Amino acid sequence: MYSRSGKVSVARRLFDLLDKRDAVTYTSLIAGYGMQGEGKVALELFEDMISSHIKPDDITIVAVLSACSHSGLVVQGQKAEEIILMMPYEPTSEMWATLLGACRIHGNTDIGERAAEKLLELKPEHSGYHVLIANMYAAAGSWSKLAGSKDLHERLGCEKGSWLCLG
Repeated sequence: MYSRSGKVSVARRLFDLLDKRDAVTYTSLIAGYGMQGEGKVALELFEDMISSHIKPDDITIVAVLSACSHSGLVVQGQKAEEIILMMPYEPTSEMWATLLGACRIHGNTDIGERAAEKLLELKPEHSGYHVLIANMYAAAGSWSKLAGSKDLHERLGCEKGSWLCLG
């Protein structure tokens, strides 16, 4: 609660007082640091979580990826891809989408393309993911790849949902 309201230092003091920490407490603080643009601290906390033998869940991974994205940590984004690939459980589409979003922001189409490939393996019909991929190519100025992504989107029969509700 404290970290969501921008009081990460208070949240950290409370965290440090805990006798027993778990994935929820770590994830909450990692997300808080990420929202405040403190990606390096979030990554240090994640590494502490791993060294404490606390298993991160998919929400933790998304929080770490978001922290990297919000903080502009491109090299750590590469590390984030490694973390996703090394997890003892199957990565979720949300993890790949978060990594893809970070790649769009920071212009890393190499990692972005790998994330997009995994994302489309999991949810090829998800229109929003196709838009995210197209936006990555547009931001990077890769117009031919943008056109290719739009063609794939149409071939799969994906349609943009209407924002208009009648009735």
